Amino acid sequence: MESSEKYGNESRTSFDQFQRFFNNLQDAFFQVDRFGMLVLVNPSAVRMFGYNSGEEMTGRPVVEFYANQEERMKMLAELRSKEQLVDYVVLAKRKDGSKFWISMNVQYLYINGELDGSESIIRDISRRKTDEEKIQTFSSILEQSPVSIVITDVLGNIEYVNPKFEQTTGYSLQEAMGKNPRILKSDNKTREEYQEMWNSMTSGKEWHGEFLNVKKNGELYYESASISAVRDGNGNIIRYIAVKEDITERKKHEEQIKTLSTVVDQIPLMIVITDKGGKIEYVNEEFSRFTQYTSREVIGRIPMIFNQKHHTAWSYSKMWETLQEGKMWLSEFKNKKKDGTIFWENVTAFPLTSEDSLIMNYIIINDDITDKKQLLDDLVKSKEKAEESDRLKSAFLANMSHEIRTPMNGILGFTELLKEPNLSGAEQQFYIKIITDSGHRMLNLMNNLIDISRIESHEVKIIRSSFDIRKKFDHLLDFFNQEAKMKGLRLICKCELLPNESLIETDVQKLDSVLENLLKNALKFTKNGTIEFGCEKQENLYKFFVKDSGAGIDPAHQSIIFDRFRQASESLSRPYEGAGLGLSISKAYVEILGGKIWVDSEPGKGAIFYFTLPVQVDREAEALSQVVVPLPEIQVLPAKFKMMLVEDDDISMNYLEIISEKFCQEIYKASSGTEAVELFRKNQDIKMILMDIKLPLMDGLEATRQIREFNKEVVILAQTAYSMVGDREKAMAAGCNDYITKPIERDKLKSLVLQFANK
Repeated sequence: MESSEKYGNESRTSFDQFQRFFNNLQDAFFQVDRFGMLVLVNPSAVRMFGYNSGEEMTGRPVVEFYANQEERMKMLAELRSKEQLVDYVVLAKRKDGSKFWISMNVQYLYINGELDGSESIIRDISRRKTDEEKIQTFSSILEQSPVSIVITDVLGNIEYVNPKFEQTTGYSLQEAMGKNPRILKSDNKTREEYQEMWNSMTSGKEWHGEFLNVKKNGELYYESASISAVRDGNGNIIRYIAVKEDITERKKHEEQIKTLSTVVDQIPLMIVITDKGGKIEYVNEEFSRFTQYTSREVIGRIPMIFNQKHHTAWSYSKMWETLQEGKMWLSEFKNKKKDGTIFWENVTAFPLTSEDSLIMNYIIINDDITDKKQLLDDLVKSKEKAEESDRLKSAFLANMSHEIRTPMNGILGFTELLKEPNLSGAEQQFYIKIITDSGHRMLNLMNNLIDISRIESHEVKIIRSSFDIRKKFDHLLDFFNQEAKMKGLRLICKCELLPNESLIETDVQKLDSVLENLLKNALKFTKNGTIEFGCEKQENLYKFFVKDSGAGIDPAHQSIIFDRFRQASESLSRPYEGAGLGLSISKAYVEILGGKIWVDSEPGKGAIFYFTLPVQVDREAEALSQVVVPLPEIQVLPAKFKMMLVEDDDISMNYLEIISEKFCQEIYKASSGTEAVELFRKNQDIKMILMDIKLPLMDGLEATRQIREFNKEVVILAQTAYSMVGDREKAMAAGCNDYITKPIERDKLKSLVLQFANK
């Protein structure tokens, strides 16, 4: 009895221990009968599979706890062949349908030698599986990485290298294991640089840099490296990992790019690179220097050559169409710098394509051709000007021939008529008037040519004096009124100047020339009506005008009438005479005096010529102008007044001799400077010498100088046909007392002779 109780107590104790073990087991326990039904589970199984109790799980087909029934069948087949499975991994399914990985130890259960079912110990290995997958993934990454991976211990000894390392360096994992990465060292870096790198690594900082290393076969190569520390859970460094990339080709490309960049930056052409949308990605230094735009100001913008402001939309569209077809485009563009300066450029644009012929960028090369363009324009203008000059020269020569031959025809023709016998006094006077008018016309032409030559050679001098403009207008009115009446015209003077405003300081001869030219033109081009002239004061200037009711001037010709030898009508059939110099001379004189001249006219409505002169009153001259100086009375020459004429032209000599005989008792003649000096040396009682400047053997100026060496008293009057600026000064400097120009008028010569004779 005692033995039975003792046995029962021991059995109960063993059962209790088993029960506690069963319930506290961390792994899940499944017992399955021979029909595949779940008959027993422990609490861990309930928790693992997400059920509320063991009763809820038992009685269910065990296949429900597999994620895939085929896996259950596969497991049974393997169990039958082995009768026991250890660490069998399969994908299980919880109550909520979620799946997780389990590891099973399974064996058959026999009772009395017969198969009664199976028992399984199940462990949740989801975390382990995830870690394994991560490890596998990381391993694949390391193995398949396109860059070299090197793992070392804390001393820097290699523990792992990936296949890319082997491929790049030629060292296998077995050859590299336990070695230091110094096996790749090429001595390109200094000891200090390596020490700095090691200090950075051991301090836990990530290091980045480049190496020039050497492969196993001795070949040099560049690599970029990033080295960082690997720490354990306590933050201690346990390894170092280096990620390295072979950048040899990139280095070569960088050197090539650097070389190309240097070339592009130093090339004397503007280079622009855009993306395929036409936006600027790069400009070289020449572009920035020339256009004054920095790269920062233009990157991301459309290039200046795409500016449509100076070009049509069609040319812009045509350019893009050509480029997008992959073709080169050449053209000239007018563009503008940052400061607004306009320039011309020769543009070459072409697409940059990839290996598969896709457009990646556009390259634009610009060459400044402003100077070339200007040169071409200047050549075209010069050609046009030369052609126009030839045309004008032909017109001028034809006009000059006409202007010279016409008065010469009058002079020679009517001179012949004077030879006719039995002419009446009226006929003689009429012929003489025509000869005189023709001579004055010829003289006027010569004076205009001389004036224009002075202007061309910048030899015009301003001699200012003060005078009353109202008196000048009275003189002009008297002078031109008779001619106006003969043409049936009314000449009106409208001077709106007050008495205190009428005193003007300017070059009176040049003002006379301008007013006379304008009045002559008005009389020439007006057939009927009136001609008005006058002046008004406007603040700091005088405004003069000459208005006529003549034919007027076409607007197309108004821009040329002030040009030399140009007229509104330049054909040989024009109805008016003239060389086309009067307005050109007037314009030059007005501008020399500080004013401007212009015309306001319409065809058929007459013309108004305006010109202005600045107000420049000389108060001292004004005071002097109020003093009336009496003119000396003309006196007769003293008895036996001797005079020498020096002239190499026989006709001029005859003329001077004839007019001099009227007021001179004794005349000596010389035809050269040498003869004049010798003749005067022998006859020093000669009181006056009329010395021509242009003489053979010795000119008049030199003859004057030689005479002055031995005689200071004789009066020497220079005469010349040139009347150029500076002639008077040259004559006075040589020793002459005064100066007279050809053609010499009798009264003017007589007045000058009497003036000096009576001194």
